[in-house]
Amino acid sequence: MPPLPAASWLVPGRGPYGLMLTGILLLLLYGLGSWPGAASQMGQTFGSDKLLHALFYGTLAVVQQLTWSRHHLALTLLVVGVSGAVDEAIQSLFPYRSASWDDWFTNMAAALCVSVVFWLWRKRTARD
Repeated sequence: MPPLPAASWLVPGRGPYGLMLTGILLLLLYGLGSWPGAASQMGQTFGSDKLLHALFYGTLAVVQQLTWSRHHLALTLLVVGVSGAVDEAIQSLFPYRSASWDDWFTNMAAALCVSVVFWLWRKRTARD
């Protein structure tokens, strides 16, 4: 049976693991984010809700950059954008949480920064 066309977009060998890691990270995010008091406690530990968002979604962007063999920027921003929107939608369902566009923009800014660093790194290593 021939592979699905999208499979050619994955980095051979590590792409499927990147997708699994993405799923695990998102399940942790959505689960811990729904747990009463967990998000506020983590925000206090890291000193800022925005820093926590930037760290998590920056990490998610690193995983995406290492997963996709083509269209790194578009796929990374798509995954982070949709994941962040789902996270904010889930937060809006709980009385002890609130959704915020600022959080979503922080997620996207972190993903964009990580993507630019990876683009510069790839450009530099391709030259060497």
